[in-house]
Amino acid sequence: MHVLSIPPEFLGLRSLEEIEDKGLFPMIKKLYPTLKQDLEFASRFFSKDCVMMMKDKGLVSENFVKCLMEDVSAAESYFSIEIGPKSNEDKKHEYLSKKIFNKFGHQITNIIEKQSIIRKSIG
Repeated sequence: MHVLSIPPEFLGLRSLEEIEDKGLFPMIKKLYPTLKQDLEFASRFFSKDCVMMMKDKGLVSENFVKCLMEDVSAAESYFSIEIGPKSNEDKKHEYLSKKIFNKFGHQITNIIEKQSIIRKSIG
């Protein structure tokens, strides 16, 4: 999912409201003390443009986009983080994701490898 500029760290975060309503949010913070830092790092590799490109190409549904944007919005509000590319390297990663969509199905391995180097992660 990183390759598509959708860090999996965000999936399901829309449930934070329910977690908070049940009084479980302090426990989450205690059990996962670096959650905010991990989300801040992952946030650099999220691209709304890429999500919209996937929707426009029919690769994801309208419902997927809706849920994903709710997840991202929850991360922004609960952790006060700004989602999206920040540095030139982050923007290069986003550019490479867009390039993947333009070449989808054609020799994308090299592009994916370059993205992994930027993220310092294969996933």
